[in-house]
Amino acid sequence: MSTRQLRLCGVAIITFAMLGVSSCDRDHPADGTIAKAERSTDAAREKADRAAESAGDKMNRTAESAGKTVEQAGEKFATTAKEAATKTTNTLEDAAVTTKVRAALYAEPGLKTLQIDVTTQSGVVTLAGSVDSEALHKRAMQIAGSLNGVNQVVDKLVVKSS
Repeated sequence: MSTRQLRLCGVAIITFAMLGVSSCDRDHPADGTIAKAERSTDAAREKADRAAESAGDKMNRTAESAGKTVEQAGEKFATTAKEAATKTTNTLEDAAVTTKVRAALYAEPGLKTLQIDVTTQSGVVTLAGSVDSEALHKRAMQIAGSLNGVNQVVDKLVVKSS
């Protein structure tokens, strides 16, 4: 059968069906079935609408939750980065203070800087090691305490007995 013949058959079937439906003025048992089908279709449509609305609500909540999670992660990253930067800055400042103290002790006649260990933590300088006299001990403590950036000097120096 050709495409044209199929189309003509389809048109004929539709025409006869329409004539049959329009010629019936009395109630038909099929009318109840059609009404049931329409009610079922309406119920299914409402159920589909509710399901779509529920799915949309779930998607919105999920998107909000994801947004909050990303925001919290960003805040945590910023805090961690700030703490790391502060820690790095403090470490660099401590290294600079240690270098200043060592240079000042080295410049002082009589102090053997190889015998004095200098460490710094948060501006607290610790002097450890040995010196030849009580006068050099006091001078080392005085020099370290007088430098900019030194908050406190911890004395772990020992005076050698001669």
